[in-house]
Formats: sequence, structure tokens, C-alpha cells
Amino acid sequence: MSNFQIILIAVFIAFVIFGVMIFSGFIPIGQGGATQISGQITVWGTIPTRDINEFIGNFKSVNRNIAVNYVAKSAANFDEELVAALAAGTGPDVFLLDSDFVFKNRDKIFEIPYLNFPIKTYKDNFISASEIYLTNTGVLALPLYVDPIVMYYNRTLFNNAGIPRPPTAWDEFPNLAPQLTSRSNNRIIKSAVGMGGSGNIEHAKEIISALVLQAGNPIVRREEDTFEAVLSSSAVSNALSFYTSFANPATDSYSWNESLPNSRNAFITGDLAIYFGTASDLFRIRDSNPNLDFDIVDMPQLPAANRATFGRVYGLAVAKNSKNIPAALTFVYAFSGADYAGNIANALSLPPARRDLLAARPTGSYLPIFYSSALQAKNWFDPDPKRTKEIFKTMIADVVAGRTDAEDAVDDTSTDIGVLLNK
Repeated sequence: MSNFQIILIAVFIAFVIFGVMIFSGFIPIGQGGATQISGQITVWGTIPTRDINEFIGNFKSVNRNIAVNYVAKSAANFDEELVAALAAGTGPDVFLLDSDFVFKNRDKIFEIPYLNFPIKTYKDNFISASEIYLTNTGVLALPLYVDPIVMYYNRTLFNNAGIPRPPTAWDEFPNLAPQLTSRSNNRIIKSAVGMGGSGNIEHAKEIISALVLQAGNPIVRREEDTFEAVLSSSAVSNALSFYTSFANPATDSYSWNESLPNSRNAFITGDLAIYFGTASDLFRIRDSNPNLDFDIVDMPQLPAANRATFGRVYGLAVAKNSKNIPAALTFVYAFSGADYAGNIANALSLPPARRDLLAARPTGSYLPIFYSSALQAKNWFDPDPKRTKEIFKTMIADVVAGRTDAEDAVDDTSTDIGVLLNK
């Protein structure tokens, strides 16, 4: 940390404490010191402008001395643009931080010390998956919402097969697969479940991550400031064997192969009974086929295991090289508060990351499932999301093709992730 940043922290220590009081609800935004902060900030995010403009307007009406320029970016290349802009000195003051990119971007973030934002305050207010934003000395981002992996199922295909309820445990799947898979001349026409493949399974890495996290393996272990890949275990190789069994023609579970379309597309067209997707996939599915009769339930679980699913958390971080850290922090504290965070989550139809907001369960067909999944969500310190996606893809493909067994494939994957962690 530079001398400038040390001085800056000292100068604004009272401001940050004030921010914690705002966040905790003791002082409402717009009364007192927060309105004395001034200047302009630029905020980058992947939230569509139409979903956030109203709330930025509300913020500016209260904090009249702070000008906010919000720039909506594509999620596809957000991280690359962010890294390049920060390196060039043209980046934002505040940016939306996907939990997948915490490890990769942690050195670019202004860290709020625990002295000013106590760790207990953080854990009392935010879901467990949000703790990926915590370091040994402070907070990297304040969470807004979470996008968990859930289970979508085709009600028509279940009804046609005479199956009254969707599965809640993984050990039900081997019996369900033959009942929900249709073949013609040894060709799969309708598939039971989107698992087993690599290239044409949407969220394959996230599905396997959920299985591994349910088994109690953190994938990457953090000790102080060191990170270690810890995939190598019988529980993880068993999870991989289970996943790939659905692409093995020699098993009764066989219901997937690489000749089939993308799993999300197959679900949309009514040719896949069970699809594991993010909560945000709902909109694409519903808009692509309004006549599809489907429902959503929690991710299936392992017997006698702590309930878990994979979930990405999205929070607001302040850039370390921001020229207006006080105004940036004012914005971050305000938007992570219950009013703003709740409104943004509602606009996106996604669950908030705040525990107090999750305590008020919503009505409707899908949001109650999203809310419960948010509380169960877990994630891991991913050193390079694009590279690890390819590593997981290779691990799956090698087992399905018989080039290696699950145990060796997991060992190779753990080694490859370890190399990325130590780059």
C-alpha cells in the first residue's frame, strides 16, 4: 500500500466509520456528513441501465454534490475491459465484482479495513457465499445480489413418464434417467438430465463445483494469504464419476452425449427433462419458449450433507486507484444498504445477498426457490475463470473418452488449478 493510500485511509477513517453506521441503519443516507462528500465518480457494471437508473437518480437526489456516471458493460468481456482500463488509468471508481474474479482482481481493489467495517458486522448482514470478499485484514466488496445454480425441470416430460415429483437427492437420478430418456435407433431423442458432457453442457464447471462443495471439499483452500488447490480426494473423484456416468453408454444412466445440442437449448425446446442453470437463466428460458411447462426447485443434495449449491455473488468494489475514494465509498455503502440492494435485486428478479432481505420470503413460483438457494450458496477462489472452465472441460472429456479414470483426472485438474494459483 502506497503512502498516499495510508494517508487517505487515515484522513477518511471517520468517514468510513460513518459509512458503517449508515449501512447498519443507525444514520440514514442524506443526513449529515455523507452529503459533504463531493465530486464525480464513474461506476461500471453489467446491470442494464434501465434496471439501475432510477436508483442512481435517487442517490444523486440525496447526495447532490456527487455526480455519478454509470456505464453498463457486457458481461462477456467485462473483466478484460476492466483490467485494461484500470491499468491505463481510465478505469471506473466503482465496479461490480463477480465473485469468480475476486482472486484475479484483489490487488486492484481498495480494501476497507476491519477496524472500520468489523467482520462480525459483515457476516451478520450478508450470506455466507459473500465471505469470498473478505481478506485477513478487510473487505474487498459489499454484496448486492446472488445468482445461484438451481434445478429446472420439464413438467410435461415428468407427467408423461408418470413421475409425480422432481428428485431432491442425487441418488434418485440413476433410476430416473431410464424413465425420462427416449431413444430411436439408439439415438437419444429426449434426455433425462443435462449432465455428463463438457462442450455442450451449460454450466458444467458450476454443476461439478456444486457436487464437490456439497461433499465438503472447498476446491481451493485459503490459509492466511496462501491459496492451495485441494481437489484430490475420493469424494471429488466419486462426484466426477457420478457426473460422467450419464454420458457412459454402458450404464443405465446413459442420457447424454456430445452430439446433442447445448443443454439449455435442449431444455427450451422441450427435449431435456432436467436442466441445471442459474437463476438468471429463467428469463432466457421463459422468453425463448413461453409455452414451456416447467418449474424450478432447489439443487439436489447428497445424503446427510450440508445443503449447498454453487452461487455467484455480485458486489460493489472501489478501485484502488480511484481519484475520489470518499465519494466512491459513499456510493458503495448506500447501494449495499437494504433499500437500494433490495430494489436492485427486485428489478433483476434475483435474490439479494443481505440476510435481512432474505428473511422476508417472497411470493411467486420461482423467487422463494432463489431465496433459499442464496442462503445455501457456496463458491471458491477461482484463479482464472476462463482457464479453469477449460480445465474442467478437459477433465470431463478425458473421463468420458476413457483416456483416464476419474481419480487421475481430478489429480491433474487439482495440479493445473494449483499452477494458476501460483502464477
